Amino acid sequence: MILYSLRAYALPYKDRHTAKAVALVFFVDKVIQTPYKSKRPCSWPGCPELVTGRFCEKHSKEYARQYDTNARDPVSTKRYNARWEKIRATYIHAHPICAECERAGRMTPAELVHHIKPLKDGGTHAAENLMSLCNACHSRLHARDGSRWRKKN
Repeated sequence: MILYSLRAYALPYKDRHTAKAVALVFFVDKVIQTPYKSKRPCSWPGCPELVTGRFCEKHSKEYARQYDTNARDPVSTKRYNARWEKIRATYIHAHPICAECERAGRMTPAELVHHIKPLKDGGTHAAENLMSLCNACHSRLHARDGSRWRKKN
């Protein structure tokens, strides 16, 4: 993370509307590099690679491949394909702020695109059925309606 230290100067000047006016001019005084979170070993068994996330680059791809083939529902895999990735990227580029946070007066960057009416209930990838959300709002929304952790019968 980089923090900027600013200096402000008041520069007097005259303009035709007021006899005295002041312009504030800001200069970057210095750039402060803050420390990063310390690295830890990759979570893959036996991998000593130090990483900032959960897995190293090699094992994150392997974990994603295993998740897609073993843990993810095959129907979900069909719904969320390369076409969805393009739709998601386009939508999040057009709507970069979390919709729920924006309603509450906060400006939080959106991280996810959420289907208002789920695909399994007949929803589509149309823009009218999508909303951009941050992780916290997305989790809160699913926790409220119980759709994320609903027990399968």
